[in-house]
Amino acid sequence: MLVPMTQLSLRRPMYGFGLLMLTHVTVQSRAESCWNSSKRQRRETADGIKAVQLLSSTTSSRKPVTLTSQIDKFGGVTVHLGQQDCVGTLDESSFCALLEDSLRQWKSEDRIAVWLHVPILQSKFITVAASLGFRFHHAEHDLSTLCLWLGEGCSRLPLYASHQLGVAGAVLNEITGQVLVVQDRNRTTNAWKFPGGLSDPNEDIGDTAVREVFEETGLPLNMSSFDRLMLLNWTDG
Repeated sequence: MLVPMTQLSLRRPMYGFGLLMLTHVTVQSRAESCWNSSKRQRRETADGIKAVQLLSSTTSSRKPVTLTSQIDKFGGVTVHLGQQDCVGTLDESSFCALLEDSLRQWKSEDRIAVWLHVPILQSKFITVAASLGFRFHHAEHDLSTLCLWLGEGCSRLPLYASHQLGVAGAVLNEITGQVLVVQDRNRTTNAWKFPGGLSDPNEDIGDTAVREVFEETGLPLNMSSFDRLMLLNWTDG
């Protein structure tokens, strides 16, 4: 602090001058110290703000964690939970957060639909997916497939392809002119039909006819026993 001039006048002139100079130097040194300290604090504050801004910029530009997916030719994404390394260790709440982040990312990319394949051992995640709008599409063996429409308007996702193909074998005795028919136990009395039934998946229709004739009549046949295709009963559903 500065010494008042009244105090300096009480001292001997030679010391007063020296005291005045010394006091002035001391005050200047303290002022510079305060200025340097304030400048250092402002610089540290500025550096801190830059660091926060840099961290914020890095965080905002970092790509969010999402489920691994494959993009199909129609603009949708397909997710196989059984192939996700991280899913096996997640609980329902953690999976919900991950799926929500993934949906936000896919919507920002203008994806129109999501196909979610869930193994039977990970069925606990089906409830989570359903709470976010997913619905069952189909199920086969130990795998369920859920879907979610992300596009505008009503869903344009196709229904699961399913059908029933009925095949019957018309067995004709060319010598007697007799035709082999059977009576269906589940039908009304005196209802007769050609032996036949539903074709198994990936089964040739000729093999179906041979199998059904044998199963319903015990008559062993082979493919060469049939020389023409007469009728197919095709039911969608």
